[in-house]
Amino acid sequence: MNQRQKWPGLRQLAAGALALGLAAGLLTALVPASAQAADADLAAGPGADRGGWTAKIRRTEYGVPHILARDFGGVGYGYGYAFAQDNLCRLADQVVTVRGERSRWFGPDSRSVDRLGNLESDTFQQGVLRSGTVRRPLARPAPSGFLMATELTDRGPRTRTLLAYGQSADPTSPHFTDRTRRYARKQWVAERFTEAEIRSAPGLTVTTLRR
Repeated sequence: MNQRQKWPGLRQLAAGALALGLAAGLLTALVPASAQAADADLAAGPGADRGGWTAKIRRTEYGVPHILARDFGGVGYGYGYAFAQDNLCRLADQVVTVRGERSRWFGPDSRSVDRLGNLESDTFQQGVLRSGTVRRPLARPAPSGFLMATELTDRGPRTRTLLAYGQSADPTSPHFTDRTRRYARKQWVAERFTEAEIRSAPGLTVTTLRR
């Protein structure tokens, strides 16, 4: 069994970290313009004068979340909430798996999403943890199912992406396979950055958070 087959969960986490790093760099460039819009958009409403974190999650095509907030604390709050909406169960499943605790929580006779028996999975993962070998693949560049091409123009970033997996890890979500189908057809997706682009997205949904 080669390393690509051995570490599917780690490769997905590494790909997600790469995507987050790229997005964070673009977010930093956009903060001054977005902060003014966030102040105006989140200043009113129930509980706005209580302080704390506030954020607005706007989802465009393919379920892509755009976080609008007044500060980086609000950005983190909104991002964490959006990530949990899409992937909380999958993340929890991976944490239990890599800790070697599937049998404890789900029973030794059940199977993981990779169709591996829980007892066998736990035996393998606990051996890996004891040996310390998990640090070696994490230290190497991981293959990614994500590709981003960005042009910085006078009107802001112009970005096209290819994503091999869906925005949501929930099989019942419409965004579980929609990006995968475009990836299979080698079709790029134009990402949205400006207020006008986000507000004009078909099927735009908005969730406002206040803490």
